[in-house]
Amino acid sequence: MGIDKPDIRNIVHFSIPKSLEGYSQEIGRAGRDGLESICLTYLCAEDLGIMEQWSRADVPSISSVSGLIGELQGLHQHTQPGDIVERSTSQESAQWDIRVNALGLLNAQLELRWELFRATTPKYAKYQYTKSPDFESNTRDGSQVTKVLKQVSKTAKEWTHIDVDLAASHARCDRTLVVSKLQEWHNNGAIELQPSGVVNRFRVLKEFPQGKMEKEHLASALHEYFETSEKDSMARIYNVVDLITARVCLTRGLARHFGDEKTVPTAGCGHCSFCITRKPVSFDREQNRSRVGRIDEKKFRAILAATMVRDDPRFLARIAFGISSPRITKEKLGKHDVFGSMDDCDFEPHSLPGSFTYSVAKRTIDTIHPFRAPAAGTLE
Repeated sequence: MGIDKPDIRNIVHFSIPKSLEGYSQEIGRAGRDGLESICLTYLCAEDLGIMEQWSRADVPSISSVSGLIGELQGLHQHTQPGDIVERSTSQESAQWDIRVNALGLLNAQLELRWELFRATTPKYAKYQYTKSPDFESNTRDGSQVTKVLKQVSKTAKEWTHIDVDLAASHARCDRTLVVSKLQEWHNNGAIELQPSGVVNRFRVLKEFPQGKMEKEHLASALHEYFETSEKDSMARIYNVVDLITARVCLTRGLARHFGDEKTVPTAGCGHCSFCITRKPVSFDREQNRSRVGRIDEKKFRAILAATMVRDDPRFLARIAFGISSPRITKEKLGKHDVFGSMDDCDFEPHSLPGSFTYSVAKRTIDTIHPFRAPAAGTLE
């Protein structure tokens, strides 16, 4: 939270905390001056559905992970330890339908678990600037870099564009010197600099696994990591719900989680909601979160009709459940009527994704007539 005040009187959680660790840190900000403070937490079943969406949004499909690993195999085919590989993670995110945050976690796993490469300082691919009235007077240092920058810059109507790599080549200097000169101009008011197009850079640590079997093994392990992280994320949220709705002192229950149960009297703290009322918080996890056992065939077919994509069942299931992704944005389906039209179904593998897996195998809508999904995801 980044708050360091001793006299905070109220801490209010309007949504369910994501973990007991986070909850403990946040309520720990209250009453550090020793005076009475109040901590309130609101439980809402609808929050659980939203959190499930957030958690599942970062789980890419196995086909997406496999596709990215195949691209990295080609990129690293001739690299040696110590080489620098440049990648655009934003382009990879869009191409393979992996959210940027999830892609960062994937790269972290390849770095920390498999020790294949290490992320280094990224760079900007493009630079442009607007000139101030004092541009000429503030850029008269006579250096070779300044001369080259002015020679290779191309001024349009308003913006001046500069190819930094070309300037570095002409000036026979390192790219960083050219960037430093542009930053110097910006700092002294000669220009208003605007860099763009982040290029991520990775230093190769060892040979990247090649071959089909290696690709499948790596993709499978990474996908399993994401699925496990999703389950762990929801488990941590349910731990918070279990604590707040338990038939025990909340303070003692929280202390038990951290192994400090002895710091709270056996009879309880005397000031939490349970100690005061001797009643647990009443909370129905499934309230407003009805899940149907059968899949609506009309809605199912509407999703298949809304997109021609048939290579990724999880992509189709995301549309049905209302979980956004780079590919859904690219296909302009986020505002379509079918987006989120089946959010009353389970997103578990045997339900929505499983049913769409069947349709992907069939490849076209016409071949599913009459449609018969697997037993676990039956259509109405």
